[in-house]
Amino acid sequence: MYRFLFLFWALVVVAGSQPAWAAAPADDIPARPTPFRFVTDQAQLLSPADAKTLEGGLRRYADKTGTQIVVVTVPSLGGRSVADYGRALGQAWGIGQRDKDNGLVILLGAQEHQVTIQAGSGLRTAITPEVTARVISQDMTPRFKQGNYFAGLRAGLNTLMLAANPESNPRKTSRLLLLPRPPLPAAPA
Repeated sequence: MYRFLFLFWALVVVAGSQPAWAAAPADDIPARPTPFRFVTDQAQLLSPADAKTLEGGLRRYADKTGTQIVVVTVPSLGGRSVADYGRALGQAWGIGQRDKDNGLVILLGAQEHQVTIQAGSGLRTAITPEVTARVISQDMTPRFKQGNYFAGLRAGLNTLMLAANPESNPRKTSRLLLLPRPPLPAAPA
């Protein structure tokens, strides 16, 4: 049973983490926001203050490192797989620097309760399927299940930011770029 579950989740992670923005029809992909934003919360999972906090942190991070990370929530995936939707969105929006392909898309489908992390090919060695699986299962999902999307995104972003730029000093980086990491809520007794 555990072997089956492991293989199933390994397949989901690998299929959901294929980095290059694979060609997919973009007819149901939301238009890139103008002016550009790092946080697009169409599913209204974040308060305006929380979205603004994430936006500021992601903007500072992009300015400092050149790596663009976008967070997009949609009410529904419209029957499309979360991984396909995330890749198509990354391609349609042109996330990351063109010559480095160093963009990262975090997509949440509210109705389907699904999340994916899609990395451009320039981040493949740092943002591996194992990293994305760990971020989703350990940093995001426990907080999402409690309805705290901001805390889940913040925790996941902290991990992804450090993984994407391991050469940066975490103490300096955390003051300049990262958002405070919230503690995991205590399990009910």
